[in-house]
Amino acid sequence: MRINIRLRQRKSLITTPIYYVNSDPHIGHVYTTLLADCLHRWNKIMGANPAVLTTGTDEHGLKVERAALKIGKSTREFCNGVSTSFRNMNLRANIDSDLFIRTTDENHKIAVERFWNELHERGYIYLGEYNGWYCADDEAYIKPSDVIDLRDEETGRIVKVKRDNLKRVELISETNYKFKLSSMCSRLLEFYTSNPEFIYPKTFYKQVVEDVESGYDDLSISRCKDKLSWGITVPNDDNHVIYVWLDALINYLTAVRYPDQSYTSMWPPDYQILGKDILKFHAIYWPAFLLAADIEPPRRLIVHSHWTVDGAKMSKSKGEVIDPIDRLQKYTVDGLRYYLMRDHNLQYDVNYSDARVVEVINTALKNHLGNLYSRCTAVKVNPTARWPLITHEILHKESSILIENLSNLAENCNNFYLNCEISRALRLIHSTVADCNVYFTSMKPWKLCKSRRQPDEELLRCVLIVSYETLRVCAILLQPVVPNIADSILTGLSVKHGERSYRDSRIILNETFTHREIDN
Repeated sequence: MRINIRLRQRKSLITTPIYYVNSDPHIGHVYTTLLADCLHRWNKIMGANPAVLTTGTDEHGLKVERAALKIGKSTREFCNGVSTSFRNMNLRANIDSDLFIRTTDENHKIAVERFWNELHERGYIYLGEYNGWYCADDEAYIKPSDVIDLRDEETGRIVKVKRDNLKRVELISETNYKFKLSSMCSRLLEFYTSNPEFIYPKTFYKQVVEDVESGYDDLSISRCKDKLSWGITVPNDDNHVIYVWLDALINYLTAVRYPDQSYTSMWPPDYQILGKDILKFHAIYWPAFLLAADIEPPRRLIVHSHWTVDGAKMSKSKGEVIDPIDRLQKYTVDGLRYYLMRDHNLQYDVNYSDARVVEVINTALKNHLGNLYSRCTAVKVNPTARWPLITHEILHKESSILIENLSNLAENCNNFYLNCEISRALRLIHSTVADCNVYFTSMKPWKLCKSRRQPDEELLRCVLIVSYETLRVCAILLQPVVPNIADSILTGLSVKHGERSYRDSRIILNETFTHREIDN
């Protein structure tokens, strides 16, 4: 099965993972959601309609059950509280999501039960035995080759942990239902070969292919109810609960009204955004489940690395968690959004630093973008507070390089946005604004405005036009990342809401904006 990943003009479906509710959100959750939000907003600017962004919370499993017990709350009450905190995070971060899926909702339960029955009817599920390692923190069955010994710092005892993240594992032996994953490996490899852009960046694609080539045993997809009661009961067997990851992955189908056949109008997702720590579940288990059910897999997985604190992955137990609500209030919504998108790197981990947040905001948003707007709209250089009359004759040779770069900016940014390489788009935009600031300073418009000579008057108009066009184009391209700042700039330049799409981001050197008011 080969998938065409080019964005279809008539729809866009983008998903975040649904977040596990064992604790409140941290900066990494905001980052993942923000990547999806920026891509969603970009696709809307590109004209996608309908454009849907889904997110939500994963509320079943042993880890959630234990977390609720630890603080003396019922599991339902605990889930309601943490799920609300994720909703609030989205509101505070100005996430433009359309759907918030909870795995405890009735419509999700119906979708999971129907999908289970589909796999069972097709012969992919059977009752078997599991004897092996399980990581409750990751809700994952672990291969023996991925388990190592580690000395516990507190007790001094040797314990078993996962090789990749050093989380504790436990040996379990139980009867449960299994999915015939071993029989899907060849189909998965064929799918990867036919869809080499299925996983981005390429490093993660190669990692997944090598993993599947090494082979997989059949996957346990249920837990005995006497070991875990908090979950969706296996259809026609009250003694088992459906494996939390099978349950969670179906949320993407729940979002498009599966099992109602209308789901096909939005399926498959155009992009699914996820962290590298859940790559196996989305790149191996998920397409295997879908192919077995004869449902098309997602068109593309965008995989990102982690934000760290002092070089280590954020850990609530170690006090190494950055509170997103606190930082949104401290640095403003657009300020934090810009920093996270400006410094992010899909392939490599990035260290979070409050000092770096301040540096990025001051350099890019205040000293360059804000400074250019305040300088070129100042009464001193534009006392009429209107766009000047534009004629090609007044365009000065000093502005030719700027104009050429501005003409290519939208297309270059589009390529970066569609690969979720948003940092590269922002660097390009920042460079363009910085160059315009240098140009503005070199032309000395505060002196030109005092001259009565026609050449100086024409040169002043040229400087203002190039500066306004730079701001207009850059603000359109910045809308997905800093929607409030972009709106302020575009409104200040009298750019109407119907003039802010991708097709409007080309440089316009005609009379479209002539004599429109400028907000000083």
